[in-house]
Amino acid sequence: MAPGSIDHEDDPEELSRSIQSRLTLRGQDRTGTTAPKAGPPPVLTHKDTIDALKAYVTAPSSQNEAESSVRLLVKSSALKSSFMEILFNKHMTIGAVKDKLQTHVGTSSSSMVLTLQDNRGGKVADLVDDGKKLGFYSPLSGYMLHVVDSDRMSLANTGWLEDVSKVDKYVMSDADYDAREDTYRKFKEERLREVRCDHAVLAAAPPRSPRRGSP
Repeated sequence: MAPGSIDHEDDPEELSRSIQSRLTLRGQDRTGTTAPKAGPPPVLTHKDTIDALKAYVTAPSSQNEAESSVRLLVKSSALKSSFMEILFNKHMTIGAVKDKLQTHVGTSSSSMVLTLQDNRGGKVADLVDDGKKLGFYSPLSGYMLHVVDSDRMSLANTGWLEDVSKVDKYVMSDADYDAREDTYRKFKEERLREVRCDHAVLAAAPPRSPRRGSP
């Protein structure tokens, strides 16, 4: 043991003072003031829970998007559906933007005429130069890309993206349906047979004799 030091094991009072000093230091912040004691946890209301859930759902993705990324609403002149939100890179050329839009708006890139609009619907620029990059037009998240479809025979203009009546539906014949084992028709028939059997048993049973003492 170093000269002048105190062995806490041999001096209980010094040990107590040392522990008390450490506890006091832990209860102080860096400014030297004693931190207030923590109160009871707050009680969350239903509204608080809904607001927290809403904030979580509408918050940006946990994967930080690059500064070169921008989320744009897309609207096509040939579609009745509401706007869709698509993530773009500002370094993409307008030609690459059109290529990305093909599967979303149902028309070829050569038949698209793009217009960038701000979040109030005001026109920012006509994107007519396929070689320029999207970032040249300084788009912001929430801006809109309005797509004019000039191809009258495109999938969008002919209704193939929204008119479900154009899609061939598989119709099973009665013979194929009856050949299946796990069908509702067979389940229903089995239940009807069980009900008929129960009714037949009840009808064949002898009538019960009246109980003694009954009027």
